[in-house]
Amino acid sequence: MEYEFKEKPSRVYDFLHFPKLIYVRQQNENINRQNDLFKEVASEEYIRFTEQMQTKLEPHKNKIANYYYDDIFADFDFIQVLSLAVPMHDYENERSYLNDLLSMDDRTLRKRLKNAIKEIDEDAMKSGESDREDEDETEDRDFVSFINGLSIDPGLKWNLLMMIQNTKTYVSEYVAFMESILPMFSSVYEEQGKGVALIGKALADRLNEDPENSLREITYDSIDVDIIETKRVILLVSALFPYSMRLFSSDGLTTVVWGKEMEKSFETIAKHHEDKLVRRVKIFKSLGDKTRYEVLRLLAQGVTSTKEIAAELDVSSATISYHLNEFLTTGVISLGKQGRKSGYQIDYDLLTDVMEGFMNDLKPDEE
Repeated sequence: MEYEFKEKPSRVYDFLHFPKLIYVRQQNENINRQNDLFKEVASEEYIRFTEQMQTKLEPHKNKIANYYYDDIFADFDFIQVLSLAVPMHDYENERSYLNDLLSMDDRTLRKRLKNAIKEIDEDAMKSGESDREDEDETEDRDFVSFINGLSIDPGLKWNLLMMIQNTKTYVSEYVAFMESILPMFSSVYEEQGKGVALIGKALADRLNEDPENSLREITYDSIDVDIIETKRVILLVSALFPYSMRLFSSDGLTTVVWGKEMEKSFETIAKHHEDKLVRRVKIFKSLGDKTRYEVLRLLAQGVTSTKEIAAELDVSSATISYHLNEFLTTGVISLGKQGRKSGYQIDYDLLTDVMEGFMNDLKPDEE
């Protein structure tokens, strides 16, 4: 396995996700209400930055809503689909990416977007639908039915339908919007993007020194390298979303998007875990939610698909993703591989230790 850091595509990634900054402040407030650890992870400087960006992007909120969903855990967001359909790995700058989108004909764009949507939907991939040629009118109607059958928010569903039924127009209008905010992004990134190159190169060197163990060490046992199933890994560093991490695979290539403050974030979480009493309380708090408890129960039964869990509990996939993120933060689960299947693993040793510690705490002191 080899990690390759790409500096210029890292900037393109942040550009494509730049409009989402309008939602970050509210999302952070929601997370704070549920998880007080986030307050210690995120810096005051970044919180002020997101407040400023919300104000700057406010005049564009209606346009942004056409392409970006306001839930960070939502599946099928346009930018998620676009990133799979047209990966940014080999682009030199933002304009080259936008120009390439404009140069594609309607048929090529539609096919790429459809395959990306199916790639996100696990059932479609399992059924082999992604290998079909979806270019005639009958199959287009079938695909509309496929979208209508997805268990996602109606707003997301509408955006997907617009994307597929009016592909060239939809993408052209998106490009025009992104070109209009490119000067704003360039000004912001000039300051926020400092240090990305050094962080990316240092991280890639560290991961390549010991590919089998470094990822688990850096993430303090939150992520196992086994979850990466490709030999080549593209590493992007995000300056605008420094406390986030994404991992996705397509066409035999895995992309890891690493927020530039993620190593510090994992370190802060690990320090909290060293205090067993504090960690014990946080774990009990995470289990205090009925839906979250049911999520853990289903994971224990081997149901690891976000979509399947959502269907079982009759909630959105975004809600399940939020609860899984809470378990990852407390260490109750980690990302890894069991046999041939990658997904979430419950740390039964940790739960046993928590329960034993709890029972010991309740024992009366011996005189």
